[in-house]
Amino acid sequence: MYLILKLIKETNNLRSQVLNTKLCDVKPSLKWAGGKGQLLKEIRKYYPFVNQNITRYAEPFVGGEAVLFDILSNYDLEEVYISDINAELINTYQTIRDNPDKLIEILCNMQDEFISLGLDDRKKYYLKKRERFHFLKIDDGAVEKAALMIFLNKTCFNGLFRVNQKGLFNVPMGAYQNPLICDGENICAVSERLQKVTIVCQDYKKAIDFFDTLYQDYQIQRVNATRMINCNHVGRGKIKEILISNV
Repeated sequence: MYLILKLIKETNNLRSQVLNTKLCDVKPSLKWAGGKGQLLKEIRKYYPFVNQNITRYAEPFVGGEAVLFDILSNYDLEEVYISDINAELINTYQTIRDNPDKLIEILCNMQDEFISLGLDDRKKYYLKKRERFHFLKIDDGAVEKAALMIFLNKTCFNGLFRVNQKGLFNVPMGAYQNPLICDGENICAVSERLQKVTIVCQDYKKAIDFFDTLYQDYQIQRVNATRMINCNHVGRGKIKEILISNV
């Protein structure tokens, strides 16, 4: 009972802090391969919101949220829509938006349990949580599933999300001495920002290698990014990413 009351008190304190937190202090909830954090300085040049003629934003493969939160931190938009085909990812964002208190409670417990263990027991704990993540259906435990997603993301190798041919998450544990599994203040801040955001799990019909033709009537810019995660070492390093805008 004491632990529950302590968590409730801490969560209420976090909410009070969030109300006084600047928008720019919020940061992505997850590490994500292909995240756009390193490109924000370049991407900002093409935001069409400065003159306030455009007040709606849609991101059909939201990934790690870097661009989303940069926009939410700097512009007051009427409508924001995000989606992704990754059901676990979308469930995590929906849970952060709709049920942050319970999520923080579960993550705090996981963090306390994990940090207290030695290396061998950490590996066993990690594998146990990964196994639970495999077979827990979102419909049966959305909050727990989201907590497991965040736990694995913060403790796995390089924050990588990878599944095998059966669709099971198979990334090994990373080498972190003291990982921050429960960032309660940021979860509350993210939850506040997401309150008016429509979050949908939905496929995006990609037109691979046809962007120039598909978007020939729009402005197309190519910018450099560094990607270090690839099963083939030749694919690591500098790559080109495409920015497409209608202004």
